[in-house]
Amino acid sequence: MRHVAFLRTGGIEFQHFDVVRPGENSRSPRFNAWILEQEIIEALETCASLTAEGLLPLPVLIQATLLEVSGTVLYGHPGAEPERPRAIQDESVTIGPYLLNAWGEPAIELSRRIFNEIWQSWGIAQSWNYERDGSRRWYGETGDRLRNRPVTLS
Repeated sequence: MRHVAFLRTGGIEFQHFDVVRPGENSRSPRFNAWILEQEIIEALETCASLTAEGLLPLPVLIQATLLEVSGTVLYGHPGAEPERPRAIQDESVTIGPYLLNAWGEPAIELSRRIFNEIWQSWGIAQSWNYERDGSRRWYGETGDRLRNRPVTLS
């Protein structure tokens, strides 16, 4: 479930619940990284459009906290084996905070940095959901791979 709140201060708060799924054919619950990554991109796209409409001034502070992730294994994309078969031991993972001063290329670079930091929490150097040319692998709600999608964040 996703929740969006527009705060009186002009800030926007995005929350996503139940990012950890019960394990299938294993005892360890799953953290499906691609789902959270795509939702972060969609949230940033929403913020960029609000800035363009004059409703959300820059800079934007970005921070994420993943709660109750102890014992989970990271799955990078649908149908994948766990990227790190050993489960994470941390109860929570905090990403950031990062201060974003401009949309476009700075926001694209920051989003990749955020995703890499998430994956690094599970002991993996970087997100594997990008092609060599920088295009983003995008997956549908049922897990099917869609065309690579450029991320503009402007």
